[in-house]
Amino acid sequence: MGKYFTEAERYKLETLLKTKMTKQEIADHLGKSLSTIKREIKRGTVTLQNHLLIERDVYCADTAQNRYEEMKKRKGPKSKLLNDPDMVQFLKKKIVHDKYSPYAAMIALEKQYQRNFSFCLKTLYNAINKGVLKGISSRHLHLKKVTKKKKEEPKKHKRSIKPERTNIDERPPIINDRLEMNHWEMDCVVSGRSCKGSDALLVITERISDLSIVRKLKTKTQNEVHRILNELEVLFKAKFPDVFRSITMDNGVEFLDYETIEKSTLKDGNRTVTYYCHPYSAFERGANENVNRLIRYHIPKGCDISNFTDDFIQYVEDWINDYPRKKFGGLSSNEVYANLVDAFNP
Repeated sequence: MGKYFTEAERYKLETLLKTKMTKQEIADHLGKSLSTIKREIKRGTVTLQNHLLIERDVYCADTAQNRYEEMKKRKGPKSKLLNDPDMVQFLKKKIVHDKYSPYAAMIALEKQYQRNFSFCLKTLYNAINKGVLKGISSRHLHLKKVTKKKKEEPKKHKRSIKPERTNIDERPPIINDRLEMNHWEMDCVVSGRSCKGSDALLVITERISDLSIVRKLKTKTQNEVHRILNELEVLFKAKFPDVFRSITMDNGVEFLDYETIEKSTLKDGNRTVTYYCHPYSAFERGANENVNRLIRYHIPKGCDISNFTDDFIQYVEDWINDYPRKKFGGLSSNEVYANLVDAFNP
């Protein structure tokens, strides 16, 4: 028998007390010491009144269990985080309102106050999970361990893929090993199947820094993808081929016309080079997939993207590029990209 009472043992104790057994007999029966039984009875004793207003003290297992759980929450030293209410409010704003992870919130906190704090990331997670920080709970954390069911083998659809397109196997090592900047990955984020709108998001992500461009598509079609790329070419003008040296995509129907994606609208010749991933191999666009996950913090799966304004989509893009990333040691994609510009263009 364990030293401490379990919930089941408390109900058993309540039953035994009703049989008029002595405390010592109950202790022997449950394998506990007499002092443990006395403390437990004291913990769960409540005063009841009958219809004649006569009071009597009885042991209640539910009351004992509730008091035990309440005391368990208070167990241990006071959290260091509670020493600074302003700091707690800042963390609450970042985690609850700005949808930051605890790590990103800590980085933002250090930048705000220009100093390191005496608590670590684990301390912050413990405080959140225990409910120590008022207004912040585990439901505000985006990533939780979930056991996924094994998916059925996806149905393969035949598509009219042009044989001249360049497969990812032909992509040079300088791109694969991220030794050169301005190589991008491209994907679409779509609305829920039951939504009336057909809007989608075109997400273009730089492979080294995760710097991302997010644009709204009226429909998930080749024409809409070409429209966005043409607008970007007009924006960057002659710099477009240097900024977008290559684009790696999946085999979605919206990306099948590689010739139009590559062809410049401002001059003769091509504006970029395209590569295509293997079917059902999202991991070959890892940077893209990580950014898609961040987008889902603001636009959950199943939402109708047509309900979100262009200003909100721009806010999401800015949020992603300013978000402190653990993979970059707390730097944002904007900061990493700026460092790349300095490194590759001294």
